[in-house]
Amino acid sequence: LYVKGYPSTDADVTIDSISEKFSAYGKVLMVRMRRIKENKEFKGSCFIEFDTESAVTDAVAAAYDEEKKVILGYKDTMFLCVMPYTEWRARKDLKMRKPKTEGGEAASGTATGKRKAEGEAQGEAPAPVKVEFTPGLIFFIEGIPADATMFEIKDFLKLQAEIKFVDYETGKDSAHVRTADLDSATRLNEYLAAGTKLREGGEEGEGSAKLS
Repeated sequence: LYVKGYPSTDADVTIDSISEKFSAYGKVLMVRMRRIKENKEFKGSCFIEFDTESAVTDAVAAAYDEEKKVILGYKDTMFLCVMPYTEWRARKDLKMRKPKTEGGEAASGTATGKRKAEGEAQGEAPAPVKVEFTPGLIFFIEGIPADATMFEIKDFLKLQAEIKFVDYETGKDSAHVRTADLDSATRLNEYLAAGTKLREGGEEGEGSAKLS
């Protein structure tokens, strides 16, 4: 699920608070708060992964009224949009493929495309899409050294599996990892279950993992 419209400077917006809010629609496996690459500040949007497709469908349905306007939000602020990740990905890919105008903006090509973009900004419901969910791809890894970096963790894991992304906050001793497919998940599970450590000479248990 993709959610946009959280206040970016509210300290109460955390992975736990987002998870608690959306757990009303199903079991939340993971929350990924999107951040600005340069300064790590929260963008105000996030991805939420549930254990079932129906939870995503229920969350989207609850976010809009009969007139397709957003009625779900945080505190006194309505979200800008709530949509399945597949819909967000499709829109982003389409935007990337569009030619740029002289001003640097992506050309919509038609008035319909422009209205669609305006509708998203005003909080109108996205067109329904089929959500595909593959369980068993997410790992929760514990025992990470406090001075480890996300790149070090990702490079370590990529030795045995294709990694989709690593959700890790510098200084923490744990991270969520998502593999690209079930084959990669199986290899990674065996790799970590064998007691492989992130660094040679690391403490016992360092780098242990379990499926979320």
